[in-house]
Amino acid sequence: MPDLFHTKQIIYIVRHGVADHNVMQLIDGNVNGGSPCYSHPNLLDPKYTDARLTPRGRLQAQEAGRVIRSILMEDTVTPASPLLDAIITSPLTRCLETTKEMAEQIQMGSAFQGQARARSRQLGRWIVREELREAHGIHFSDKRSPRSQLELAWPNVDFQFISEQDEDWRCDQRETVHDVNRRIDDFLQWLTWSELVQSQSSSSNTGTGTRTRTGSGTRNQASTHDINKDNTYSSTCLVISHGVWMECLFKRYFPRIMEGGRRVYNCNLFRATVESDWEKRGDAWKCNGINISCVDIIHGE
Repeated sequence: MPDLFHTKQIIYIVRHGVADHNVMQLIDGNVNGGSPCYSHPNLLDPKYTDARLTPRGRLQAQEAGRVIRSILMEDTVTPASPLLDAIITSPLTRCLETTKEMAEQIQMGSAFQGQARARSRQLGRWIVREELREAHGIHFSDKRSPRSQLELAWPNVDFQFISEQDEDWRCDQRETVHDVNRRIDDFLQWLTWSELVQSQSSSSNTGTGTRTRTGSGTRNQASTHDINKDNTYSSTCLVISHGVWMECLFKRYFPRIMEGGRRVYNCNLFRATVESDWEKRGDAWKCNGINISCVDIIHGE
């Protein structure tokens, strides 16, 4: 294995669709001569625990799925190439539901090309990562369900990276921006140097032609995401997260996209390039830096 290693990953990152806690509530329809009066939901109300998508939120997710499908179908090199190497999502239910709606639209588009071709166009492993959660604490909408409950509802999702109970959410303290930024850094380090990327980097010197793709638990012959002669690993991933998390990510790594008071709205879809450099020092690998570039909003306001 070489002592220097580079990763270059295209990520499509989307905020979840509108959920119950995002919807303004009618509190009085007769204020000011009959003008309706609305207020934000009381996020201190336990009924919003791990809020779910509204019907509108599902439609938003389906539309975002169709947008990314058209892009992926154009960018994929061959019919046998995977559309995505991995789908990585927050463990909160609204993100899991958004992912499901999007994935169904992406796969539906593949099916138009014929069943044999559709089967070859896999979306990679669906992985849940705790680091992608919304800023948590105080608001019940940001308290997640137990892992065992989620596993029953989503049997095809990999929940191995989260604990049984929500150990982070607190009723008396909200997570700070510093805390969210720390989670963002942790996620990017995992994304660019997961155990699967390490497996592929190890296989790059074997000369066998086998490769391990990010998001796939098996070795595959000569994929389009091989490590090239410069020891650069490339992949394409879909990431589903939350508004505060995404705004913190962009302000930290690509502030230009947030200029002019831009906010991240439900089902806004961005594309970005994430690159990292790793160096072997003794028996350990150290990250020499992570860079996010070419950030564009490709769906939404």
